[in-house]
Amino acid sequence: MEPKWKLIEKDTDILLTHGPPYSAGDKSIFGGAKGGCKALQIYSRDKIKPILHVFGHEHGDPGVFYKTEDYEHSETYYANAGNVSEYYQLRPSPIIFTLVGGVE
Repeated sequence: MEPKWKLIEKDTDILLTHGPPYSAGDKSIFGGAKGGCKALQIYSRDKIKPILHVFGHEHGDPGVFYKTEDYEHSETYYANAGNVSEYYQLRPSPIIFTLVGGVE
């Protein structure tokens, strides 16, 4: 997928991808392995630097991630917004973001 990540514009503020970057909302409940994409991690964290990166796919690790071990210098919020569990049970509430600020 790396050639596809290179096509993402550098001034992207909100990035939506199907799957997660490596080490942010990518842990499987079946063994705890990280299933995220390392190339996406590099492009999202180090090159694109969006305000918010929303994804799903890894249903067992939902939530918002910010300043984690692999992202301690990142200013991006990472959100695994999958709305069903690994067993395809609907989660009771969605993740809601409120973006505050003006457009330059």
